[in-house]
Amino acid sequence: MNNNANKKKEQRQSVFITVVVIAMMVSIVVAVATALAKNDPSDPANWDTTKEPQKDSEKDQLSAGDLTSPFDTEDVFFGDDEDTEDTKKVPEDTKKPEKDTEKSEDADKAESPLPKFMSPVQGEIIKDYSMSVPVFSQTMEDYRTHSGVDLYCAAGCDVAAAAEGVVKEIWDDPMMGMSIAIEHTGGAVSVYQNLYDEIPEGIGVGTKVEKGQVIATAGDTALSEISEDSHLHFELKINGTAADPCDYIEFSKGISEN
Repeated sequence: MNNNANKKKEQRQSVFITVVVIAMMVSIVVAVATALAKNDPSDPANWDTTKEPQKDSEKDQLSAGDLTSPFDTEDVFFGDDEDTEDTKKVPEDTKKPEKDTEKSEDADKAESPLPKFMSPVQGEIIKDYSMSVPVFSQTMEDYRTHSGVDLYCAAGCDVAAAAEGVVKEIWDDPMMGMSIAIEHTGGAVSVYQNLYDEIPEGIGVGTKVEKGQVIATAGDTALSEISEDSHLHFELKINGTAADPCDYIEFSKGISEN
């Protein structure tokens, strides 16, 4: 009787141990399966909804220079060899621009020698050039600088070009009256003022004139010099700076060439 009781007791213990072992194995399997399920990115339950999606601009920041691949970045783009060679061509717009022709012409004029000037009228000087010391103005009744020379001539007498050149400007100055400027070589410009209102036909801006060619007639249109004797106000500028005409022309009662 005792033997049978012991056998039954041993059987019950064996069954109990077996059940415990099975339960422990099941627990282990469930734990492993749960861990794998949590690491599965395809499972929607594991998606992190709190993380912001990557912006398109961030994706676009990847360029060929950022690639860490061991092969050349040019290999990323597929195409014919001809297309690859075309992309390496230097653009034609990198060529040096041509020189400004107008600036070149102005430079040539300034570097060329001055012409030989002549007196534009047959008359002596009645007022000298004076830019450093003011001289008295009969019309304005004050002392002021004088940027040219006043050459005596009767109203209506011919005014000639002091040298070969091109008419640069014709204008009616509010104080000096009808005026003409002629551009010469060497950066020189001669200016004729106190002219008659009507300019001879064929004389205009851009007209090429010869030395001694009549370009106007003397008048009395200079309001700032109206009280003085009839005369031509004549100026000479070299590279934009006023110059004393007497340094370039020997004035006398007759037309003379230097």
